[in-house]
Amino acid sequence: MKKITVALLCAVMVVSLFAAEPETGKAEKEKQISELQAERKRVQLKLIKVRNAAILTDKRAAKLAKEILVLNRQLSDYLDTKDEVKELNRELGRIDRQIRTMKLKKIGKSEKKDSK
Repeated sequence: MKKITVALLCAVMVVSLFAAEPETGKAEKEKQISELQAERKRVQLKLIKVRNAAILTDKRAAKLAKEILVLNRQLSDYLDTKDEVKELNRELGRIDRQIRTMKLKKIGKSEKKDSK
């Protein structure tokens, strides 16, 4: 019975250590997470550079990359024949035109302000 009580007390102590995390610990964890995310981004960029270099220097990688680009273009062309895709492309074009119009109006207003 004493062993069970001691084990239970030990378990409660361990749980209480993790359950009552102070605010400074939370801020420290957020800082660590932020640092890890920044490190992850740096490694991702390095990976992209290494892969691009491999495509430029490795004949097999270059051949595979070219084949993938050709297949991707063929797939895109095929999917663009579908009615739903055509409609979505038209919608994207309409949205792009609205954005350009709004940007031009914004530029025109800022030029008027500058000339005053």
